[in-house]
Amino acid sequence: MKTSFSSALLLGALLTLGACSKDKSHSDDPKPATKTELLTAKDWMIVSASVTPAYSAIPVYAGGIPTTDWFNVLKPCEKDNVGRFEDSGVYIQDEGPIKCAPLTPQVNRGTWRFSTDETQLITDISGTHNIYTLVELAKQLKLSYGFNSGGTTYTVVYVLAPF
Repeated sequence: MKTSFSSALLLGALLTLGACSKDKSHSDDPKPATKTELLTAKDWMIVSASVTPAYSAIPVYAGGIPTTDWFNVLKPCEKDNVGRFEDSGVYIQDEGPIKCAPLTPQVNRGTWRFSTDETQLITDISGTHNIYTLVELAKQLKLSYGFNSGGTTYTVVYVLAPF
């Protein structure tokens, strides 16, 4: 019964969405959402992370073998975190169901802002200042940042999906 109801609900939603069409010739179409509106409309959870070139600084998790799959190196307690960017400039990170350290707060608050040209997302949370390059912000949020280790420059790319 539950499956039938879920299927009917999904089918109804698809039919409703399919019946709506946008005609780009209308001059009264609403203007596209701003980056702030896109970012603050959803909560976000990491679904992918990669690093180039391959990196092996976390031997406990990657077995000392260089890897480009940064997501696979993350602990389960890091993969279930959910981030929220509020229009007021507050950034909230919820530790999710699995906490890395039992005594840490479930929710951490910080701040966020875009750079003046909105090509960078800047966060300050728990004493950590991060500057990410905004690669994509639409159906997903894709951020990158670089770091140096042992004379090599690495680039990490995070992909976050709405949660």
